[in-house]
Amino acid sequence: VIFRGIQKCKIRGVVKIDISFPLFIDNVLLVDGLKHNLLNISQLCDSGFNVL
Repeated sequence: VIFRGIQKCKIRGVVKIDISFPLFIDNVLLVDGLKHNLLNISQLCDSGFNVL
């Protein structure tokens, strides 16, 4: 994964996160060096979530 075109971080894995049954987020990347969680809104919409 590349941030701001400069910093590169290694992906440690791809997982499924259970929010609360039956809701889950699939294809979540575990990335070294991140201090915050990043959410891709368009990916959520493509997965059928409604985003306000």
